[in-house]
Amino acid sequence: MSWLTRGFDPPSLSDPVPATALVIGPDLGYSGFTHWSATIQLLVTTPGTPPYVVNHQEMVTREQAPLLGVELPVMTERSDPSRLAIQWHQVPTIEDRIGRSDPAIVDPAGTWDRVEKARAAITPALVPRPAPWGDGSIPDWPGTPKIGRRRIPGTAMVVAHSDDPSPYMIGNEFHYDDRYSYRGQLESDPIGYFAWLLLLVIATNGQRYALQKRMHVRSGRLGPLLAVTIKEDKPTDVDVEWKHTAKKPALTLADAASQATGLSPGLDFSGLPAGIADRLSALGFATDGVPAQAAPPDPTVDLSRLEQLRATGVLTDEEYQAERSRIIANI
Repeated sequence: MSWLTRGFDPPSLSDPVPATALVIGPDLGYSGFTHWSATIQLLVTTPGTPPYVVNHQEMVTREQAPLLGVELPVMTERSDPSRLAIQWHQVPTIEDRIGRSDPAIVDPAGTWDRVEKARAAITPALVPRPAPWGDGSIPDWPGTPKIGRRRIPGTAMVVAHSDDPSPYMIGNEFHYDDRYSYRGQLESDPIGYFAWLLLLVIATNGQRYALQKRMHVRSGRLGPLLAVTIKEDKPTDVDVEWKHTAKKPALTLADAASQATGLSPGLDFSGLPAGIADRLSALGFATDGVPAQAAPPDPTVDLSRLEQLRATGVLTDEEYQAERSRIIANI
């Protein structure tokens, strides 16, 4: 084990128990990476135990990238179910999933709904998020059934994509780093960046198929639905018509935080210990609000709020237990 992968290799389990893990928070790395240290949010189901959420760290590969909504075979530690090892030798590649028409790829809207229902069953306070593809149509596209150059129009649902580039905030503006891959290829620039995309292509002639592709993406234009043209005699030759793809609206920090955690941006998280409050504040939640009329503290509300924070990965199990003990001691 090298220093680059230390802490992300699967743990050694002394008393393993077979289980399944639904990916509810994927980590798809950067385009230039063939393998990377991933943090994956999993909903684990072990026989005889209620489903529970684990934020799992492990090395993953591009060809077996953990997509939203796929179920992974895992082994968990009987005495500590949060410790688990993914059984990668049983995990199909993305090309295998495409070949067998895996619902996580060919039915992304249905997969999204299934994941949202699973998340809500664990933590009812989570905000149900609508599927990002809408009705699957793009205004004013296509204007004609044929584009010319022996190409036909269509749309592509972005099932998954790599995390390029990584923005950061200076004042109220987002900025992007110029980053190079291990092969010296420019990954991002002010105009665009190279991204790994997993697409469900839907042509106007009725063709419908999945395709993974690495291509140059226009900055601010990679939305959930793309206008594309397809070469008639070569379906894998897909070009994105960026001028027909709307720019994504800027997100507020609260909106981004809500998308990242599933928690409502209107929830009141004031009064938490400083370290936890700082972490929530960095995510864009208000942590210093003061109610107009201060109500007596309600331990049941505090415990429910604490459970939300643990379920969404904001709190570690140790922080959760420490704060829970403090609340119960003051009842």
